[in-house]
Amino acid sequence: MAASFYSNSVHVDFESVLAMGEPGMVSMFQALIASGLQGFLGFHVVVYEDALVEFFANGTVRDGLVVSSVNGVVVEISEELFAETFDLPVVVLFGIFKKMVSPGTKQAKGFAIQISLLLESVPNLELGESSEFPSSKILADKTIQRYITIIDKSGEQEPADAPKVKKAPKTKVASKKRPADFPVGPKIRIKKIASADLINCKNFALL
Repeated sequence: MAASFYSNSVHVDFESVLAMGEPGMVSMFQALIASGLQGFLGFHVVVYEDALVEFFANGTVRDGLVVSSVNGVVVEISEELFAETFDLPVVVLFGIFKKMVSPGTKQAKGFAIQISLLLESVPNLELGESSEFPSSKILADKTIQRYITIIDKSGEQEPADAPKVKKAPKTKVASKKRPADFPVGPKIRIKKIASADLINCKNFALL
């Protein structure tokens, strides 16, 4: 399902996060804007799940282009189109995008919102019904505050029990033999119980 593509997709509600009362967080998102990623992370939150599934199923890289087909329509996405669509000053993300559609790579699928937007620009392409991007994946004021609360609570938990210290084995003290008051007779052999028998007895006791 296309929902699996959301795990590597993030959307930022810049208007919401820039109004937060957390100066550190605001500075971080201002840095994202300064780096030119606002256009890539802040677009609308509509996705076309069926079209995404077909796009990745038929996707490949050919002559530096990301090539696929959706509903019988050939889709070709160049590095230039990718950068222009999202106002990107750099095209490192296009390299990640190519790995997503390259067979045999371990790159997780993602960019659900961005690919949906690119597919909207393809002429004569019917994308079918759209769905809203999961709100839990949208970085907004409420979402971030929830994350902060979870992190604070986890920090208040008691640390895990320390590993038990093994006690040093007791050393056997050699017994002092009393001098014999009478001549020692012939030695009497006492049959010892095998260690395996002792283990079997212990195991039986635990049942």
